[in-house]
Amino acid sequence: MIRAVAGTLLWLAACGVALADEPQVELAFPADRATVGAPDARGFIAGRATSAEARELDVVLAIDTSDSVSEVSSDGRRDSNLVGEVRAARAFVAALDLRTTRAGIVSFAGDVDPVTPDAYTEVPLTGDPAALEHALHRLERSSGKGMTNLVSAIDLATIELVGTAHAKSTPRAGARRVIIVLTDEEGPTLPVDNGAWRNATLAIQQAERSAKLGVRIDVYAFGALPAEKRVVGAELAKASGGVFVPVARAADLAGALSAANLSGVEKLEITNRTTGQPASVVLRRPDGFFAALVPLRVGENAVEVRGPPAGERTLNLTYDGSASDDLPVDLRALRSALLGTVTVKEP
Repeated sequence: MIRAVAGTLLWLAACGVALADEPQVELAFPADRATVGAPDARGFIAGRATSAEARELDVVLAIDTSDSVSEVSSDGRRDSNLVGEVRAARAFVAALDLRTTRAGIVSFAGDVDPVTPDAYTEVPLTGDPAALEHALHRLERSSGKGMTNLVSAIDLATIELVGTAHAKSTPRAGARRVIIVLTDEEGPTLPVDNGAWRNATLAIQQAERSAKLGVRIDVYAFGALPAEKRVVGAELAKASGGVFVPVARAADLAGALSAANLSGVEKLEITNRTTGQPASVVLRRPDGFFAALVPLRVGENAVEVRGPPAGERTLNLTYDGSASDDLPVDLRALRSALLGTVTVKEP
C-alpha cells in the first residue's frame, strides 16, 4: 500500500499545484467547491504541508553494515539486524514523493587500515525508485563486515548532500539536507582502534561540521544497552538539530521511521469548521504528505487545514450521499485503509 501511496503523489502535477516561495498547505484532493459522496459521511482529503525550507528534501540513509549488525537478532528470528535496517529503509523510501524528494544510500563499517574507505556511496541522491531498490536489494543480500566508523559515514553522507568535488550526487540549492543514520547502540569503534571515548568525540565533531553546512542528522539506534551507552547517538543528533530515536530491535526501525517528520510542520490540524468536528483519522508521511477522513454533514462544509508555519487552507465541500466517487484509483486504496482505522496517527 505504501508504494501505491508514493506513486499517487503525482497529485501535485495532476492538480496543477505550484511550488511557491512561501510556505503553504497544498490540497490535492478533492477540488475546492466539489460535491462528494463520502463513505460513512467522512470525507477523504489529501495534500502536503511543509515549511519553506522543506519544500524540497535531500535525504541520505546511512546504513550500518558492521559485524555487530549482521548477528541474528536476539528474538531468535533468522533475519539479521542488517536485514531489519534495509527493510526499514525500503519502507521509508517507498513513502517519499520522489518527485520533490531525493534519496541516497551510504553504507558504513570499517577497519583499521587508513587506506581503505570505511563508507561507500551505494547510490547517490536520486528520484529513481528502481536505483534505490537495487541498492537496498544488494545490501539485503550482503553480510555485515568490519567495525563501526560513524565519522566516515557522516562525512561521506555530508559530501553527497553538499555536492563537493568528490561527491557522486549533484547538489541542489535550497533543498533541506538530512542524514538518517541506522545503527545499533554499540557506538563507534573507529577511526581509532580501542579508543571509545576518542571515537565518540570525533563523531560528534563531525556532526558539528556537517551542521555548519546545513545538514541535519537523525539517529535511529536499536539495541538494549543502558542509557549511558546511548549518549553518542543523542549527542550526534543534538549537534545538528536532529532527533535521536532508540528502539529495542532492528525490526522496530520501520515503525520508528514511519513516524519521522522532515516537513518542518510539527502539528497538523484538520477540522470541519462548519460543525466544529476534527478529522477522525490523520495520516502523515515524512516529507509532508497527509491524508485524512473528516466528518461531513449533508450540504455545505468548510474544512480547514492548519499546519504552522505552513499556513492554512480552507476546502469548501458539499456532501451528498448519492454523489459519485471520482477518487483516483491509487488514493482509493489509501482511503479504504484509513476507513479501517479509528485513531489519529501523526508523528
